[in-house]
Amino acid sequence: MILENQKTAIKVRLRAFVGTVVFATIIIIIYTTRILSSPVLGLTKHQFTIFFALIYIFLLLYSYFLNLNYIYYSDNGHSIIFRYYSLRIFSSRKNSIEIPKKDFIQYDFEKKIFDLKENLVLYQRVKTGVAKYPPISISSLTKEEKIKLKKALSRYIKK
Repeated sequence: MILENQKTAIKVRLRAFVGTVVFATIIIIIYTTRILSSPVLGLTKHQFTIFFALIYIFLLLYSYFLNLNYIYYSDNGHSIIFRYYSLRIFSSRKNSIEIPKKDFIQYDFEKKIFDLKENLVLYQRVKTGVAKYPPISISSLTKEEKIKLKKALSRYIKK
């Protein structure tokens, strides 16, 4: 089975780009036109700028906190393969995990802070014991994709 969230990754990147363009456009309009030359609702153009900047920063921090990832999963062949990279603005690190099916032991789903952020932790049998991989943020997967992933991984756990 192959699972890939390429469409979600494109949407996330596009949403970040459009948000930045909208924010910059609002600020340019505020300072280059006479729309807010006098206070509106008791707020000056500087207060409107601060308001929009705080909203923009909040949305950036929320997205940064979730650490949304592009995820490619494949269990075709003799190995379980995870390829993923963060969709954060200045992140370019690409990661890949390849675990032979015979050495795959278990997986855990960790939910954090109001179930907004979800991580997947993989475990592999090695000569010296058990290796635990760093958590992979799967917050960008849809509910259906998470269910498919759980079913696929469950097939390889030895009981």
